[in-house]
Amino acid sequence: MQASTPGQITIVTRRRLIESLGAAVFLAPAILAGTPEFIETEDNQEGPFYKAGAPKRGSLADNNMPGVPFELTGRIFSTKGVALPGAELDVWQADDSGAYDNSGFTLRGIVIADDNGVYKLRTILPKHYKTGPNTYRPAHLHFKLRAPGCKELTTQLYFKGDRYNDVDSSVRPSLILRPKEEMGKRLAANFQFVLKAV
Repeated sequence: MQASTPGQITIVTRRRLIESLGAAVFLAPAILAGTPEFIETEDNQEGPFYKAGAPKRGSLADNNMPGVPFELTGRIFSTKGVALPGAELDVWQADDSGAYDNSGFTLRGIVIADDNGVYKLRTILPKHYKTGPNTYRPAHLHFKLRAPGCKELTTQLYFKGDRYNDVDSSVRPSLILRPKEEMGKRLAANFQFVLKAV
């Protein structure tokens, strides 16, 4: 089996079908129903800044917040190949200066997937930050994903080209986003999450 690109759903069976469908995999809600053996998204460390109780919302960033606008979209599946309507993405991140809001819920929120398991997150690009005298964490987004019938997934997504990716032991190739510019200054990327069915 060939290696998949980050965020692409890897299917052990029926792979040729999926490759031939291309974007239709994302657009058609029932096309993959019952297709087995989706590969679970890699987990990743929670980190010290998680805070429970974030509000449900699709946009984490305020209108006048400093930073580059960023939109992440995709679908959420189980390892059984079934889309997960109403799945929750509990998201938190650093701001444009590399700081987390630990007193409130700035740049924290719970995004709810629609009836087809599709989600849309609007925020800003996080910034890398210092963790020691000569060490940094690369820019990243944190996630906890929850859906009935699936194991909770805690993971992070990183950004291609960050100069600190190569020195951070938590970075995984399958978790690296490749944002593209859309509508001027906004960047956008797509990532499909797969949760382990239980």
